Amino acid sequence: MVKITDDYLNNQQGFADAGIKVPTYDIKQKTGATKWVHFGGGNLFRAFHAAIADRLLESGDLDAGVVVAETHDKDVVQDAYKKFNDKILRVITHEDGNFEKELFASVADALFFDQSNPDGWNKLFKIFENPALQLATFSITEKGYNLWDSKGNLLPAIEDDIKNGPEAPKNNMRFDYRRRR
Repeated sequence: MVKITDDYLNNQQGFADAGIKVPTYDIKQKTGATKWVHFGGGNLFRAFHAAIADRLLESGDLDAGVVVAETHDKDVVQDAYKKFNDKILRVITHEDGNFEKELFASVADALFFDQSNPDGWNKLFKIFENPALQLATFSITEKGYNLWDSKGNLLPAIEDDIKNGPEAPKNNMRFDYRRRR
């Protein structure tokens, strides 16, 4: 039985036996400057954007993995990325009940982008200051931009932000990205 964290290049047969397609590139050898940052490290990114990055890395049209900037939940970085060495297993269930399984190694790094995390905050600003960066994409769902509940009431986090004033907001909508620490 293989694990996502196994060396997919040196254990290709194990992955093949499990029906998992693996990359032919070694992400550790893709050491170019960051060209792509993606905001929102959830399922949309892992299912779609990571696949596009994987294809670009395979073809040689991208020479470094994507940096994922999670803005909503710091635990996503640890639980969905770091725990699995930034690898992703995408499983598609087809209408006939068959599974298509594919391992993506297209993430170079995942970080929590929030002022409460100075390392991630400052690292991402440095990436954006590098002229090599070519693309920033976003998949921020309603939990990142929603202000109201289903009854039209402000969410508790928004009420807290209003009550506490502009100096210590908590909601994702609060960032003044022009202001650095």
